[in-house]
Amino acid sequence: MPVLSLPPMELAVLERYAAASGDHARIHLDDETARAAGFPGVIAHGLLVMAYLGRAVADGIPTECFAASHADSWRSRCWEID
Repeated sequence: MPVLSLPPMELAVLERYAAASGDHARIHLDDETARAAGFPGVIAHGLLVMAYLGRAVADGIPTECFAASHADSWRSRCWEID
């Protein structure tokens, strides 16, 4: 399986995601707010975490398994993923 390299979940990434998504909830951007909610610090946006997970899973699937025109359609069965 190829090595996936994504930026660490740090405040700068969360700030860029907040700007792109419009989700400026303070729990994602302010340590004090997150601690008041019972977390040790800011927490990542759920959809950002899912995007990282999607990349990790998709990067392990051979590209020949996907149809060229529809990324969510299977061209053929793919039984083995190295």
